[in-house]
Amino acid sequence: MSRTPKSPSPRRSRSGGESPTAPTAPGGGDATRERILAHLERCAGRGVPPTVREIGEAVGLRSPASVHRQLRALELAGRIASEEDGRSRRWRLAAGRSPRRRAGSIPVVGRIAAGAPIESLEGDTDPLPLPPEAFAGSGEVVALRVEGESMREAGILPGDYAIIRRQPEVENGEVAAVTIDGGGTLKVWRQSGRQVALEPRARGFLPIPLGPRSGEVRVFGRLVGVARLYGTR
Repeated sequence: MSRTPKSPSPRRSRSGGESPTAPTAPGGGDATRERILAHLERCAGRGVPPTVREIGEAVGLRSPASVHRQLRALELAGRIASEEDGRSRRWRLAAGRSPRRRAGSIPVVGRIAAGAPIESLEGDTDPLPLPPEAFAGSGEVVALRVEGESMREAGILPGDYAIIRRQPEVENGEVAAVTIDGGGTLKVWRQSGRQVALEPRARGFLPIPLGPRSGEVRVFGRLVGVARLYGTR
């Protein structure tokens, strides 16, 4: 599995490349936090927010202190909130963070750039009437509306929906949805040793090198399909 590496700092290309920069590198708890968010979303569907103990059991953390550490980080980031039920504190996704869901459909959780990174991998849009199991046999499957031209030669066009399987790691050569300081971009994850770049699939765009000064880099998920709805452009 590929993880965000340490590599030379990104630089802006002269012909359409992108260069998001920020002072901090990604933290080591990203995968655990993504599992916590996925568990909170499952619990939201049942209508009962989980306790710290229940969250720890679900994601494999034995120490309550470790669970509290991850929950505090997510709370500070505005992704979750807590509530008291008279006996214990329970945790839920923050308002606006849970996408609309419908049986046999794929929720649209935002838009993503096939170009320069843009804001928002979250949203509140009607789901696509497509069965998730047609794209992935397991895991959480979501859709992102594509903007930009840098994946055109891979058959991914503006207005398409990128179908993404949520996962914190991808393999070399897979197309991934990646956030850089919260802005999402859709690119090929290319790794050689400790060097990683996000590669476009269109002439006129150059790779985005990832390194210690790239900002907070997180794999949002892997591309498992593309949906094109007539009349959406």
